[in-house]
Amino acid sequence: MDSGPNTVIQPSLLMLPTCNSITLPRRPLRTFDNTTFPVAYYDPSGYTPLNDHGTSHMAAIDQAGMAVSLTTTVNLLWGSQVMTTDGIILNDEMDDFSSPGQVNSFGFAPSPINFIRPGKRPQSSISSSIAEDLETGEITIATGSAGGSRIITATLQELHHYIDQGITPAECTAHPRWHDQLSGVTYFEFGSDTLGVKGFDNGTVAYLKGLGYNTTYEDLTGSVSHVVARAKDGTITAASDPRKAAGRGAAY
Repeated sequence: MDSGPNTVIQPSLLMLPTCNSITLPRRPLRTFDNTTFPVAYYDPSGYTPLNDHGTSHMAAIDQAGMAVSLTTTVNLLWGSQVMTTDGIILNDEMDDFSSPGQVNSFGFAPSPINFIRPGKRPQSSISSSIAEDLETGEITIATGSAGGSRIITATLQELHHYIDQGITPAECTAHPRWHDQLSGVTYFEFGSDTLGVKGFDNGTVAYLKGLGYNTTYEDLTGSVSHVVARAKDGTITAASDPRKAAGRGAAY
């Protein structure tokens, strides 16, 4: 049957798949009017709210090698906390401007070049990135991150790990991260065995400290990235950051 753009398909020709009815298991009643229990009693596994803020990133590469890297944000938690009548949450990107004498929510010191002026756009850490092979022109990686000021260093590290070190997307996202935003402190991850993120090598940190860096460790750097890569043979692999346990990367 021809189904081109100008074809009119008769309803009688459309065959919809059928399936047997499914009975879902009933969960036992866990709420009562006269008492409450600790959170663990309610068996919240898989339903626990994420510690989200206002930024999301996604990347995609299709079979033809076309790529998208998209970062979207309302900035801080619930943005400006104002919603339009049709359900759109308004951002609070004014915080990305500098104000005299005030450090913004991501630790950036005020800079006169970023002061609020008519017609100006504020600075942004969004770093949605796509890289291609210089010899073939084929897309090799699409990546980016959420995480405020940590977006820049996270994205740079993903590009470095994949392009320069040749490790897999999953290894890229699980690699320990460092962060420095010219605040006088360089941060390194302890890592997390639970999430599968290795901590930073002590020897590397000690070496940088010997060069004069003011180094400190933190649990995780706060960035959450996504990597999709296309090998020379056309194989596409994807990985989401294990730092956000609900995230999943997949290739189809």
